[in-house]
Amino acid sequence: MANETLKIYTLNVGQADTSVIVTPKNNLIIIDAVRPGKLVHLLQNIGFPETSEIQELIITHPHLDHFSGANRLLKDYQVKSVTLAPFWNAYGAGPPTYRQMINKIEEENCPVDFISGYGRIYPEGALDTSASSNPLFDTESIFIELLGPPNSMISQLERDGKLDTNHLSLMAPLNRKKFKMGFAGDAQMENWSHFDSEGMLSEKCNILRSSHHGSCNGTQWERIDRMNPKYVIISSDPEKRHHLPDLVGTSIFAKYEVSDTSKVVALTKNTGSLKITVTDGTIDSVQYIGDLYNKNIQSLQGTTLTAANNPTDWKSLLDSSTQKTYE
Repeated sequence: MANETLKIYTLNVGQADTSVIVTPKNNLIIIDAVRPGKLVHLLQNIGFPETSEIQELIITHPHLDHFSGANRLLKDYQVKSVTLAPFWNAYGAGPPTYRQMINKIEEENCPVDFISGYGRIYPEGALDTSASSNPLFDTESIFIELLGPPNSMISQLERDGKLDTNHLSLMAPLNRKKFKMGFAGDAQMENWSHFDSEGMLSEKCNILRSSHHGSCNGTQWERIDRMNPKYVIISSDPEKRHHLPDLVGTSIFAKYEVSDTSKVVALTKNTGSLKITVTDGTIDSVQYIGDLYNKNIQSLQGTTLTAANNPTDWKSLLDSSTQKTYE
């Protein structure tokens, strides 16, 4: 019987995003990539030395705090497929380093998709190969949904003079049997609203990696309450630039955590990197490592994260956010 364990690592990289997914069949998926030294160090420690194969590299949008480590991965690893946000005038072209990344993808003859609308990735195959005839989509397969901004939404925002590069961000819900984890990138309220209207974000999820580092533009109470995640992870450091999560985001996270004493809302500044282990669609554990954002992870084993021992003190953060807002 195949190993049914799914492992997910959310790295402590300051106000930035990097997530590593290792499927039961040992396929490697990376969603956003920054601080390449720390990322490569983790990959080596979990059995993926340089020249290993990355099944899928997903870069949610062309901001440095989401892609600055991608060129290192493209250079040192065998990347089989890349998924990117759509191009849209100057917004989608990104800075020179982003264009260098796309050129590197082309040089490596690596397949690349620019997602606008809806797509799916099946890293372990989508067909039930055990069927003797008429194979069907396997409802137990791991799959990642790709929710990219529709052209109509981007066009309207551009006409209104409100378009921002964050609006290009992909969202990437990960599904495995009864387990669902949402990777929200830097999706803004307009992105959420569009997919809400399409009924694509109506299901509950077990874990939510919060959008846009906990800012008010990516965090709304109604949606987080409806999705009802057991764990919410905010990848940010309020002491860094932009001071995210901001006052509104911090208020929502504080309210959400106290609404149910079993829920855990964790800020990577306080927890360090997180290791999530899922077996057969059920969460085994969420462990926090306690590493600093600019230091390598020294141990892959840490303390189990619970509501009782959550090192993130949202009341203190809320008081601090209020003081910063009104100074």
